Amino acid sequence: MTHPPADPYPPFELLDIADAGERLAALDARRVPESLRSHEDAAVHYVPDQPLKDAIHVALAVGAPLLLTGEPGTGKTQVAYYIAQRFSLLEAKRLFALFVRSTHTAEDLLYSFDAVGYLHAANDRARRGAPISKGEFVTEGPLWQAYESDGTSVVLIDEIDKAPRDFPNDLLNVLDKHEFHCPERGERIRRGEQRRRWWSSPATASAACPSPSCDGACSTTSG
Repeated sequence: MTHPPADPYPPFELLDIADAGERLAALDARRVPESLRSHEDAAVHYVPDQPLKDAIHVALAVGAPLLLTGEPGTGKTQVAYYIAQRFSLLEAKRLFALFVRSTHTAEDLLYSFDAVGYLHAANDRARRGAPISKGEFVTEGPLWQAYESDGTSVVLIDEIDKAPRDFPNDLLNVLDKHEFHCPERGERIRRGEQRRRWWSSPATASAACPSPSCDGACSTTSG
């Protein structure tokens, strides 16, 4: 294994370099660790404390989702990548994430339908007279992908506190049933008998969850 060359100047002494030209050269030559740019790369370096490990073990044991709260920048999102890395799921591409925005609904976790694309296709002269299936314009969401993956996977719902108030309640309904219907494709998507899911739902401490029932919807899940 080859290691990158050492920095010519210690990274925490750049401001102390007397010569202005050397100071600028050192600034340009500095290298930011790769693990600071990627959750995947940082996963191998993540060290959870014992209370967090206990919470993870409980979530995995009872098959329930895990809701993580805390101040920004404390590593809540990193937990999902740590779990996936620890069980070799990152290499298998079996971590599926939804990075929540204020416009998201629980349906975005399942799939999205390109209504604009469907409308354009319906008015496309080149396709006139040809049947157009709505299923062509469906994109599988993280939960759908997890349900159809081989073996155990991790589903990350990041920044769930940004979601509308109905999001956790709608999500709870899906988690309880372990299945959902996609009318555009005429399919009912179910979790495989041998497939288990582990959920991580990070939220900031200042707005831990947008719904009073979020503890029931997001507290600890695996399957």
